[in-house]
Amino acid sequence: MDDVDESNERTVYRAPHRGDRLLDGMKNLRETDHLCDVVLRLDNDPKSTSERSIRAHRLVLASSSPYFRAMFAPNHRFAETRQETIRLRDVDPDVVESLVDFMYTSTLEIETDRVQALLQTAARFQLDEIVAVCGDFILDRLNHFNCLGIRQFAAAHGCVDLLRAADAYVRAHFVRVTAGDEFLALDVEDARELLASDDIVVENEEAVAEAALRWLRHDLQGRREHARAILHALRLPALAPNYLAERLGESDLFRDDSYCLRMIVDALAVHSRMGGSAAAAAVTGRKSTLGCIVAVGGMDSLKGATTVEVYDPRLDEWNVVARVNSKRLQFGVAVVNDLIYIVGGRDGLKTLNSVLRYEASEKKWRAMSPMCTHRHGVGVASLHGPIYAVGGHDGWSYLNSVERFDLGTFQWSFVAPMKVPRSTVSVGVLNDCLYAVGGRDSASCVRTVEFYSPHTNRWTEVAPLSQARAGLGVTVLNEKLYAIGGHDNNVNFATVERYDPLCNQWTTLAPMSIGRNSVGTVAFGGRIYAVGGYSGVSYLSSVEVYDDDKEEWSKVADMKIGRAGAGVIVLKSKDLVVLST
Repeated sequence: MDDVDESNERTVYRAPHRGDRLLDGMKNLRETDHLCDVVLRLDNDPKSTSERSIRAHRLVLASSSPYFRAMFAPNHRFAETRQETIRLRDVDPDVVESLVDFMYTSTLEIETDRVQALLQTAARFQLDEIVAVCGDFILDRLNHFNCLGIRQFAAAHGCVDLLRAADAYVRAHFVRVTAGDEFLALDVEDARELLASDDIVVENEEAVAEAALRWLRHDLQGRREHARAILHALRLPALAPNYLAERLGESDLFRDDSYCLRMIVDALAVHSRMGGSAAAAAVTGRKSTLGCIVAVGGMDSLKGATTVEVYDPRLDEWNVVARVNSKRLQFGVAVVNDLIYIVGGRDGLKTLNSVLRYEASEKKWRAMSPMCTHRHGVGVASLHGPIYAVGGHDGWSYLNSVERFDLGTFQWSFVAPMKVPRSTVSVGVLNDCLYAVGGRDSASCVRTVEFYSPHTNRWTEVAPLSQARAGLGVTVLNEKLYAIGGHDNNVNFATVERYDPLCNQWTTLAPMSIGRNSVGTVAFGGRIYAVGGYSGVSYLSSVEVYDDDKEEWSKVADMKIGRAGAGVIVLKSKDLVVLST
């Protein structure tokens, strides 16, 4: 007898397209009304006596839809669990039939006229696949005529992705959207919310004000009572004085309302007290109208940064836009008419008196007339046009001398010297005067503060800082002077002080999260930004923001590299910083 191979060989057979054939079989059973065990009675109008019925299989409905699975589950106490006929109210019969057909065929026809009804019913049946497909269909057809309606629809039906996309579209195309009829049909809360948004993209605040006026005038009698709420949504100090006085102040919507008129007058008063640029800095403006923060050069781990970074508040990100021609440390920086001036500093060994200006039209730096004195650690600011270079060190001694650059003659000349010499001093402009804050003299860091009046050509001492600081950041917001960070005796400060000229007093505020020496500071969009600095261990790329209303610091995006002593300024247009390499 021959030996028999008793090995047990096995294989697994997988039928191709078995799922499709199974669906086809169920579809045929339904078409022949065979083994159907549930009837869906559809009623779109509660007052209607006509109904449509759809016969189907519980197994198919439950396996396709969590909504029906829960309804038919035997352990649930729904009456429908045991009923042969299920009544569905407030649905479009054609839409329900299409979705049931989809459960049997995996095919669904989507049309513009009924895509919202499909999405709404698919969401009810928890058909996430169809919700996503309908959402994509709508997104592909999103435009400025329908985006507000789509946003409202998405919010009403919990379509998070569609809502996010429609909302972003509305804000990105604000001017075109508000020119359409959907905007005029918004209720007051939705209109106010949109007009108040920080994220709408506009060239200026006047564009927002025009949209507000258009909404109010669409139904003048019915909406006049909402004038105050709509006016509150605007950044009034960001509007041009002529626009405030003539377009708004003389409008019949506001001129007879003492409350509205007071808001307009108060905004005009901000311009009168602070001037246009200071008023703009004090306003928490739209991110698209703020411009950008620019950080130029400074000290980094390679002993001198040459990169220029720009911060975009809409994206919350920093990007390197170019490089300056050479390393320059402990320089001063100022902006006049959106032109960047770099003043003095040192190139590593030699103290400089040279001045550079960025020429936007030619996209390059141009050498300007040099200062009379070589200066590093110099404080630089523009006061009503002229640029002032305050104190510093000339390579041999600490300076109390001050020079002024005339933008008409392009020449430097001396003005009255400070009362004390100061290097690594910071300066700020407050109430038409130039303040010199802290710094270092030949012996130590100093607490003293003094201001210069161009009208009298004199320096006057005011209340000193609570602690001596050099390498601090100084900026002005809401008619007060802020002293931020700095160092003394090798201790780097996170502390912050604020000076009120009305009471000649410094007040200690919430500290930053880390000590920052040689920190760059600017007022931007109604908040103060502290950019980079040196912690005592490393050059910092981190950036903190102070909210004066909340009295707290928070963090925004880091710079690409750590740097201290950078020239940090605000430009109205980021297009101006496409610098030459």
